[in-house]
Amino acid sequence: MSSTIGNVIKYSLFGESHGPAIGMTISGLPAGLEIDETAIDSALDKRRTGGRLTSARCEADRVEWLSGLYNNITTGAPLTFIIKNGDQRPSDYDALRDIVRPSHADYSAYVKYGGHNDKRGGGMFSGRLTACYVVAGTIVRQLLKTLNIEIRADIVQLGELKIPQDAIIDRTVAWLEGLSDDYKRQVSNLLELAVSIEDSLGGRLRAVVEGLPAGVGEPHFNNVESVLAQYLYAVPGLKSLGFGDAEQFAFKRGSEV
Repeated sequence: MSSTIGNVIKYSLFGESHGPAIGMTISGLPAGLEIDETAIDSALDKRRTGGRLTSARCEADRVEWLSGLYNNITTGAPLTFIIKNGDQRPSDYDALRDIVRPSHADYSAYVKYGGHNDKRGGGMFSGRLTACYVVAGTIVRQLLKTLNIEIRADIVQLGELKIPQDAIIDRTVAWLEGLSDDYKRQVSNLLELAVSIEDSLGGRLRAVVEGLPAGVGEPHFNNVESVLAQYLYAVPGLKSLGFGDAEQFAFKRGSEV
């Protein structure tokens, strides 16, 4: 099994949902990059669960640097960090010890690892590990800014509710708090309904990259879209991906695109 991805910059993920900690080693970052820890903390705060409308798990999510950083500046050595797991409740999963949960990795992991996998909270397949993605993404985002490349992303649909761009008022705070009052109310009502019937909702996100220079990527097997897809599908809940007009290309003429 490989938990490492990347060429110029390599990311090695480790840890499990109910282990002592999760973490990542990032190799290939240039020396001399100043890390904005405030930006990392802010990004982790946006991701944090623990509210009534999200996962009940509540973690402090504070980063501890083990190597590669001195006085907040990268040294050129592999940058390794951990995030300790504090809100661990493995007993919550005792009743599920012998039950394969639908839409989870339980069965696949059982077959792949002969039943030796840590099933508590999904183990290494848990969305808990995406906290490491947030840290790595924030660091690389700082590096991309030095190249005048900007990235932003918005939730544009939740269930059947479509959310227009002008409803997103503030991107510096948690997504729901940044919506207009009208859409904040509609989204809250939708989430309340899902919670009341003990269900969850799907959605759509739109990400935009600005400043990406022409000529990045290779002609066929390592083009920008295929490389991005490999990274993006590491997010456990992602099930569909499109670029540009995505599925709308099917309804357009060549002269329109």
